[in-house]
Amino acid sequence: MKNPKPYAGRIASLGTKHDKERAVERAFRFALGLDVMVPADLDTDLLGTFSGEVPRTGTALEVCERKARLAMTSAGLPLGIANEGSFGPHPYIPFIPAGLEVMTFIDDGRGLVGTESLFREEDELRSA
Repeated sequence: MKNPKPYAGRIASLGTKHDKERAVERAFRFALGLDVMVPADLDTDLLGTFSGEVPRTGTALEVCERKARLAMTSAGLPLGIANEGSFGPHPYIPFIPAGLEVMTFIDDGRGLVGTESLFREEDELRSA
């Protein structure tokens, strides 16, 4: 029988400098048995800031993967997690504001890169 928690006892580095571990660590531990840590002195703002003081180069998906890999390198771990968000005009109806949140999980040992995204329109954003 396969282990229902394939990452039990393993650690993934989380690319954040804004306390995102509080939002994600329980879910990763519950679903995969994975512990999450944030490398000390990791500055993910080098990849761009939400407020735009440091411009983001690339799409939210590209930056999310770079952020996870930055955390992996910093911690010396083969597992990484990151998220990236953006807010702006709806891609099909430009006069409607919308938000996009992307989360990426990387397992270099298995050659896996998994990404999930959530797209929310203006009225959903107001109720969140």
